[in-house]
Amino acid sequence: MEDRWHKRLADARREHERAVEQFRHAAEIYRVQEIPFPDGGLALHRAIAAESLTRKEYIRVLRLFTDLILNGQSPPEELSNGRLGGN
Repeated sequence: MEDRWHKRLADARREHERAVEQFRHAAEIYRVQEIPFPDGGLALHRAIAAESLTRKEYIRVLRLFTDLILNGQSPPEELSNGRLGGN
């Protein structure tokens, strides 16, 4: 179980790092425009939203992994198979 959650943590971290990079890229493109254009603003907004979502997921998985390793608390089964609410 630890190995599975360690992999999920690593995957969440990679996803967040990728979203941060996309945000930086979108912010740089937006910044160099003298007159912001609608598509640039939309791309920046989407990059911000993606970064926020992936950060929240990384923190969630990190908490579950920490509880597993430090406290021996198994994550709820519906989370361990990647689905919320058994969907």
